[in-house]
Amino acid sequence: MCNLPLIDKRRLDILNVMVEKKSGYLRALPKIADDLYPGSTGWRRIKKNARFCLWGIMNANTMKSMMTLFDNEKLSPVLKSNPRILEKPLKPYLCVNWSRAERVAHIQDHFNFCQHIFGSNLSKIYENIGLTILSFDDSKGDCYQVKLCAGGSREGSLGLQLIDAQNRTIYSLSCHVSTQPKTIFYIGSVQGPSDDIEDRNDVIKLLTRSLHGLRTKALMLEIALMLAKSLDVDEVHGISNKAHIYQALRYVGSKRKSVTFDYNDLWEEYGAEVLNKYFYKIPLHPLRKDPTTLKKTQRRLYVKRYQWLEDSEQTVMKSLCALSTNLDLLPV
Repeated sequence: MCNLPLIDKRRLDILNVMVEKKSGYLRALPKIADDLYPGSTGWRRIKKNARFCLWGIMNANTMKSMMTLFDNEKLSPVLKSNPRILEKPLKPYLCVNWSRAERVAHIQDHFNFCQHIFGSNLSKIYENIGLTILSFDDSKGDCYQVKLCAGGSREGSLGLQLIDAQNRTIYSLSCHVSTQPKTIFYIGSVQGPSDDIEDRNDVIKLLTRSLHGLRTKALMLEIALMLAKSLDVDEVHGISNKAHIYQALRYVGSKRKSVTFDYNDLWEEYGAEVLNKYFYKIPLHPLRKDPTTLKKTQRRLYVKRYQWLEDSEQTVMKSLCALSTNLDLLPV
């Protein structure tokens, strides 16, 4: 029997290991697909599973990077409760202009940052509808909660949900944190109540009156800024209307027209500056009106509103500090 030269044998061994790893990866894809779409049945399940396996084959490096990211004790529970996180870099994510490589880098950065801040508590944020960081009553005595949660599937990887006493989502906001080259808090979406909430207009009006004239979309931005300041970020960037992920070519004729929220208008209202056609830079500390320059009736309203926001910010910061395993990174 002829013996292979040592160098050829080593190459063969390396090749065998590579083949085995690739085979193992390919065998894992159908199982991963089952975890991603547990509620699908019949032809729909076959279609979704086949599509994901095809994605996995065509984007093997991307998928392997994501699987490696969550292969630790702090992040694996997050993936277990939210397996579709693996899909995030395969579709438009947060900004329509981000390439697949940029999406992977941003997502890795975000979850590494979050696990550093929240440690083992991170999985609790991504379970079910998240954790309450603020609660308040409206003028009728009904309780509302603001939850820190997983956020939207494509508009970010962290979120805020405003939940009413009937456990309905009244408003939501999705965000993302990246730390390279500086720590930036991105806001990828703000969404109002769905059509399923028949009394949504009445709910919004009552909330606005209860919060001393603070509109609900402004409330969500204010709480997002509280979160950003607690995380000690350098800047806050809001997505522009043209850069929302549903402006991507793949959504032409489907979801592109479903976004009616005017992001530019809200950011500009808060004194944001245009960075480029994709993002606005929103001030971490937006300017407040000087109550002494207002009429008496308005003065009282704004004093109460600003006091409520100040008190709420203290509550949010305390809630986040209780969740954080790196208190040094959160200003008290």
